[in-house]
Amino acid sequence: MRDSRGLSVSRNELRELWYNGLEHPNKEDIVFELEMLLKGVVCFGDTSNHPGPRKREPEESRQFHDELRVLQMAFERITDLSEQLIIPEAERSSSDIYLTTGPLEHVSTPLIDEPFEQETPDHSLRLIHKAFGNLTDVVSVMSRLDRIPHRGFLGVAQLAGREIGRNVFFNPLVSLEFRPEYDHLQHIEILHIVYGGGPDGAQRAATLTFLSFFRLLRYLRYAEDFLSDPSSVHLACVPLSVARSDGQALSKFIIREARHWLSGGFEREVMTLSAKEIISAAPGLANDYHLLHELSATLRSIGDQLFLELRRTYEQKLPPLPELLTDESFATITGAAISELRDFLMQSVVRVAKVFKPELEGGLLFDDFLNDQKQAERLRRDMWMFAQILRGFLAKAAAAPETTNRWTGQSSYRFVREFIAYFRNLGYHLLRTSDYERAEEFMKQLEALSAADVIDESSVELFVSECEAFREYLLKAFEVMGADGPLVGVSFDRHGAAESLRLYLDRS
Repeated sequence: MRDSRGLSVSRNELRELWYNGLEHPNKEDIVFELEMLLKGVVCFGDTSNHPGPRKREPEESRQFHDELRVLQMAFERITDLSEQLIIPEAERSSSDIYLTTGPLEHVSTPLIDEPFEQETPDHSLRLIHKAFGNLTDVVSVMSRLDRIPHRGFLGVAQLAGREIGRNVFFNPLVSLEFRPEYDHLQHIEILHIVYGGGPDGAQRAATLTFLSFFRLLRYLRYAEDFLSDPSSVHLACVPLSVARSDGQALSKFIIREARHWLSGGFEREVMTLSAKEIISAAPGLANDYHLLHELSATLRSIGDQLFLELRRTYEQKLPPLPELLTDESFATITGAAISELRDFLMQSVVRVAKVFKPELEGGLLFDDFLNDQKQAERLRRDMWMFAQILRGFLAKAAAAPETTNRWTGQSSYRFVREFIAYFRNLGYHLLRTSDYERAEEFMKQLEALSAADVIDESSVELFVSECEAFREYLLKAFEVMGADGPLVGVSFDRHGAAESLRLYLDRS
């Protein structure tokens, strides 16, 4: 975790000594909030992290008074937090005090009252305090102007980013960075799950995934805290911008990179064995392979769904930021969106944990884990969405033989590989969490198609029959869920599910 930010060993030691010497009872919360806001002002300065649809009015034609006010609130809070962490003058050693020395010391005076050298974390904090105090003054003057164009808002955000980027000890401007001061696997169940055995690659990938999801959940908790304070309600936009930025980075990592961690660790483990040792180690290696395969499929599915959930939250649940900031129901609308996103993040943590311990219950990890009705609603929506994807796949499969070119027949089955990708991302967890009796046969047919260099008509026909049976099962389960259990009397939001499906299929 220390290395993820890129600090040298000596600077890490200095920061740890500084942190351990702090006497604030809530020092972890203060340091976390400070660095979250430092990262947040940069993320908020990028309008792609703002809520609202992707196609929006040109930024040059918009006013940014309200957005600038959010930055001002963040600057004021950063200044206050850094002041709480600065060592009082009376407690500073002589080596910490900036001295002017030299042959002209009696006639020369520095034009600034703060050093640029950052030999200690306290020096870095003083630079943050000074810089963001000045930025607060600048923004307070700018806010009196009749017009705040985008370039003015962006310029202020970039100035703040420059100050953060050159700060030695408090620069969190890295995707998927962690700090030992406040990033913890606090749940004893997760510690036992991850480090109770298993391949090294699984431990590394699961640890990063858990830490990232807990970090996202903490961002959302701070956003809710800001919403509960009438004086800082709009400041919730800053942690929400960080959550979107870090969430997208985590989604990309899980989808693209996690499998390399998993396979690389397994390869290193196998290569350490001699020829004689492989025979006796074969059962353990087989168990490791099945765990890695299941974890890889689960992480890929969660990564893709995280991407979808972020788009649902920021593009559907939250209106465009100019409308949101002027809406009297800001706290209600934002709070509802945060609640749904938090439920998904908690479910994702439990899904990863269940790979290691299938019998694990979500209530052991989270006191506020979503109830049976919320879980059932999400499952019913996913069932309906994947049933529509299956319907489209079956329609294409029925038309494929009629459009096959006898010279390039395999090209007409390109849609099969597209469907396999959709299944791995959305349908896999439906198959694994259900009691579908033909799950093993379905996976067998799917893996055979995935491994085939050329997809032929006969193998597609076998797979089509499995897809038809799975779709029938999903539709029946969908009807049963609405007639029995926690969803009795709860209407299905077909329009919302259709909008989610549209977002899922639109990968542009």
